[in-house]
Amino acid sequence: MLPAGARTFGAWDFAKPLDAQGWRAENTGTSYRFIPGKVPFWNTESFPVRLVCGDYYVIAMQNAAGACLVSSDDRDTGIAFTVDRANAVRVKMMNHTDSTRMRFWWQTDAEPEWKETNSVAFDVKPQDTDDTVYTVPMPRIGIVKQFRLSFSADGSPVTGTCRIDYIWAGRLPIAGNGF
Repeated sequence: MLPAGARTFGAWDFAKPLDAQGWRAENTGTSYRFIPGKVPFWNTESFPVRLVCGDYYVIAMQNAAGACLVSSDDRDTGIAFTVDRANAVRVKMMNHTDSTRMRFWWQTDAEPEWKETNSVAFDVKPQDTDDTVYTVPMPRIGIVKQFRLSFSADGSPVTGTCRIDYIWAGRLPIAGNGF
């Protein structure tokens, strides 16, 4: 739920089954595996989990140093982070990994590459068993072309699952010196 006075400039809720709304999982460390049984009847297959269903984007990771979720790269988001426009990103998710810090990245037309100066690290609850809303204050960077959510702030390997309910970008009311 957003506080009174909040304004939305972009939101992805993953509410439609199988519709990732342009986002894609990358570098998850999972891959297709054929697992032979003692007899052919018991053979099985294992597929990577990157699924949008039940109002969530569910991603499974296995020892994945660069696991991330990336927004569509074929169009600009159109979201401007300026003094009078958007000032924050919110991510509601269940982090069922050991990661304690994640990183939110952005690209602009002027800076179309991923670099650490164009990112904000934020604390997350490891092995969380419930949805938690994380608010990431954003600097004044102008119009964002593309976003990336890394499941580890420092690139260390991650194993487990993340279940993302939504990603929201907008303006939160400012109280005092923060949100």
